[in-house]
Amino acid sequence: MSVSVSESKGWWRPDVWPPALLIIAPFFINKLIYARWPSYQIFLVTDYTCHILGLGLVYLLLRNTATPFPIPFRLAVPSTKELSIALAGAAILIAASVVGMTFFRHLDAHSWRLTRFPAPTNLALQFFDVTAGVVLAAISEEIVFRFYFMNLFLLRGASMRMTIILSTLIFAAIHWSYGASTTIFAAFAGLLFSIGFIGTGNLAVPIIAHAVFDAVFFAGGIDALWRIYNQA
Repeated sequence: MSVSVSESKGWWRPDVWPPALLIIAPFFINKLIYARWPSYQIFLVTDYTCHILGLGLVYLLLRNTATPFPIPFRLAVPSTKELSIALAGAAILIAASVVGMTFFRHLDAHSWRLTRFPAPTNLALQFFDVTAGVVLAAISEEIVFRFYFMNLFLLRGASMRMTIILSTLIFAAIHWSYGASTTIFAAFAGLLFSIGFIGTGNLAVPIIAHAVFDAVFFAGGIDALWRIYNQA
């Protein structure tokens, strides 16, 4: 994706709010659809549609822009150091999820929870979801919430610290329907992803960390590790 931004006029610019609202809307609407029809297939359809729409809208918004972004788009094969950072981030998230599992379950029992991650009903779909599906979700969400939204806030004059906070809060907010624990954990994950992205300048770092954690989670690895941890 080549992105240089010009002083283009009109509402369809990367530094104005209407495109941002259009891009983020599917991430909220898909939860409402899934809440109304809670099945594994509906979950996959709404989730994948949302991520594809997000990627497509960001591409349409940025393809003809011509003003330099504060954080240039860079998605490159990670160096050994960058790969280590990504895997360390994933390990931190996995460990935090396992250690905090009891607290998270208690929190969900005493807070809102509109939807749940459904149990897989088809082995082939589950295999696709924990491979290609998690990669699609990681690429889409990191481009939208790290690259696009962080640049949006910086172009609007926000400081780097405020930019990280705002993009992290928005990322947490799209997980609202899964309850307080998932929303809080998503904020923690978003903060780690933002630090990894800013520290390396390579979107591959948060994408890898995001995809690895999601793959472990949706494959049942977090629950298995929690049982081992709880017994120990």
